[in-house]
Amino acid sequence: MTWLKNLALNPWIILLSLAGGLALGAYLPELSLQLAFVGHLYLDLMKMIVLPFMLSAVILSTQRLIQEGGGGRLFGRVLLVFAVFALIAAVIGAGTMLALQPGVDLPRETLDTFGAIVGGDLDSNNLAMELNGPDPQPPTLGLEALLLSLVPSNIFAALAKDETLKILVFSILLGVAVGRVPKDVSDGFSKTLETLYQGF
Repeated sequence: MTWLKNLALNPWIILLSLAGGLALGAYLPELSLQLAFVGHLYLDLMKMIVLPFMLSAVILSTQRLIQEGGGGRLFGRVLLVFAVFALIAAVIGAGTMLALQPGVDLPRETLDTFGAIVGGDLDSNNLAMELNGPDPQPPTLGLEALLLSLVPSNIFAALAKDETLKILVFSILLGVAVGRVPKDVSDGFSKTLETLYQGF
């Protein structure tokens, strides 16, 4: 069984599989459409293991972090790394936009077409707006609404609806709570999480 796992994780096997899928789609499209269920089945299997893996990994990691101490320093480092990488991504994005300037070299005909699409038939748009009434304004997302959207009122409903952010918040809070429980009491739960984590 170990050799099969190593074979599936071999990067050359993954690259060859990608090349085979591209070749099959390019030269035998009918056959590739008939075999499309294999790809759907693979994606469904991947989606099936994501939530249990994330739950077990986050809860177990947070619990061990709380029990062993030093969580505050690690949390500060994580926030610092997140802020630095967010700043780097913003700078790279802005620099790319300024350097490449997308849309500058579009031909005049294309720009005229875009202008006609945007500005054409203004009277009918106004009529439709009058018939349907004013467009509802989207609610502004304040701090209160943001916090309420992060905390699940029912974790099972969040799991069923695949609300990953709420599940992540629940996992962190549960990990902190279990980390505060004496180790001899939480040992059974920790072993269950470890089994689930290793299983996936």
